[in-house]
Amino acid sequence: MDKATALHTLEGLNKYSDDPDIQVATIVVNEQAGADHHNALGAWNGWVPDFPEELRNGSTIIHAEVMAIMACARQGLETAGATMIVNWFPCLHCAQLIVGAEFAKVICSEPDIAGKWADSHADALALLVRAGIEIEHWPELNR
Repeated sequence: MDKATALHTLEGLNKYSDDPDIQVATIVVNEQAGADHHNALGAWNGWVPDFPEELRNGSTIIHAEVMAIMACARQGLETAGATMIVNWFPCLHCAQLIVGAEFAKVICSEPDIAGKWADSHADALALLVRAGIEIEHWPELNR
């Protein structure tokens, strides 16, 4: 997937975000998927279908990266060796899942080094680097 298409797709997916604070969208691309399989999907932060309405609040939002990994599992898109493109830097929990799902590359914004997410982003960056996952920053994704 080329950069312009990815940025346009992320912008469109952001509109579906259920999070009033940060609209995060994610695309998973696996160019190695065979011709008989789709090779990309998108997700945003929110809730899975049938999540109880009375439990929906900011602390129960499921991060876009998690939603994307779950969608890959449901739809049969292999994550091992795939690329995740996300318009925010992954938190530590998401980074743990990215490592566990064996992604090869993450394309994202620069980590938040001074704000609310600084500690989580620092730990996530260290984990991704230690796991050998390639990280590419696109300035267009910085907020």
